[in-house]
Amino acid sequence: MYSVDERLADAIRLGRTQECEQLLLRGASVRFRKLEGSGCDYALHSAAYYGFIDICELLLNHGADVNDEKDPPYNLTALNLAAGCGRTEVCEFLINRGAKVNRFAPLFDAARFGFFDTCVLLLKYGADVNSTDKRNFENGDGYWTALHTATFYDKHKVCKLLLENGADDGIPNRKGETAADFAKKSNNPEIKNTFKHLFPFERRLYLLCLSIAN
Repeated sequence: MYSVDERLADAIRLGRTQECEQLLLRGASVRFRKLEGSGCDYALHSAAYYGFIDICELLLNHGADVNDEKDPPYNLTALNLAAGCGRTEVCEFLINRGAKVNRFAPLFDAARFGFFDTCVLLLKYGADVNSTDKRNFENGDGYWTALHTATFYDKHKVCKLLLENGADDGIPNRKGETAADFAKKSNNPEIKNTFKHLFPFERRLYLLCLSIAN
C-alpha cells in the first residue's frame, strides 16, 4: 500500500495539483527522499523537473525550501533541474521566490542542453557567465563553465550568447582544458564560426564556401 509520500510523488509527476494539496494536508512531506519511481529527492525538485509551476507554488507555501539540494555528488537544486529541462517559466518563478541563480551553476545545466531562452533568463537575473560547475558530470573532469559544456555539445547559439555576455573561453577545467581547446577540436563548422577569433583562416574559408553555395 502506498504511503502518503509515495502518493504525493505520483501526484506531482502527473500534475495533479488538488490531489497534492489534499495529501499535504494529510501529512505528506515536502522533503520525501529517494522514493521508488519519484525520480527526485524532494517534492519541489520533482515539480520543477516536470514543469508544474502551480505545484511548485503549493509546495513552497507548505514549507518547501526553494534552495534545498539533492544529496552529493549532484547537489542539484530545483532551479538546476528546471534549467536543465528548459523550463524557463519555472526558472523565473523559482528565482522570484528566492532561488539562488548562482548556486550550483544552473546556467551550466541550461547551456549543456542548448536551452537558449533559459540561458537568456538566467543571465538576465545575474547568473555568473564564468562560474564553474564542480559536480564532475563530464567524465570526472569537473570545473567546466557553461561555455565549456555548450562548446563540447555543439550548442553554437548558446556559445554565441555566452560569448556576447562576457564568457571567457580561456578558463581551464580540472584537466586544464578550455572552451577554446574544445572549439579547436570541434568538427562543427558553426562552432568554428562562433569562435572565429580562433580560426582566421578557417573563417575566411567558411565564408567563401557559403558564398559559393549561395
